[in-house]
Amino acid sequence: FDRELHAVNAVDAAVALIDRTVLAPAVRTIETQFADQPLVDATLRTTLGSVYQKLGRSDAALALHRRAYELRAESLGLEHPETLGSKFGVGNALGQLQQLGEAEETVRETLEAYERVLGADHEQSLATKSLLATQMSLLGRYDDSEAITRDVLERCERLLGPEHAKTLNSKSDLGRCRTNRGKYAD
Repeated sequence: FDRELHAVNAVDAAVALIDRTVLAPAVRTIETQFADQPLVDATLRTTLGSVYQKLGRSDAALALHRRAYELRAESLGLEHPETLGSKFGVGNALGQLQQLGEAEETVRETLEAYERVLGADHEQSLATKSLLATQMSLLGRYDDSEAITRDVLERCERLLGPEHAKTLNSKSDLGRCRTNRGKYAD
């Protein structure tokens, strides 16, 4: 019994419990209670998708983000910022699931739309560009990742200042890019 008890991963058990007792019932409730309110449905799915991602359940998150995207696209249009936010969630979940080709395509499309709708300097455009840089790195495209990250950093410094949290995060991202490439100076 002791050997079996030590084999139990407490985190996995807790995540399974939360999923079974809180999250899965919430998803079922959304499907039955908000069928006639697609934007409420989409908002709740987005929230639950984010929770699932934080718990390491990207498969469940992907399904929720995809459905939220569909609902918002039908109700608001393909280039509405909320629709694009759902598409961002899809791209992020795909990346976490290592479906990197589809993730890159989804995030690039999202970025292009954000830049058209909100501008290249908008917070959502920059967040999407940072996600794209991460995916480039996962694909082993370190030069692309570094170039994108440098652009985000320059924009953050100009727009927010050198000490803003997002600027500092971008500096950290650039350091990670350079480390991946074996460059430790600068």
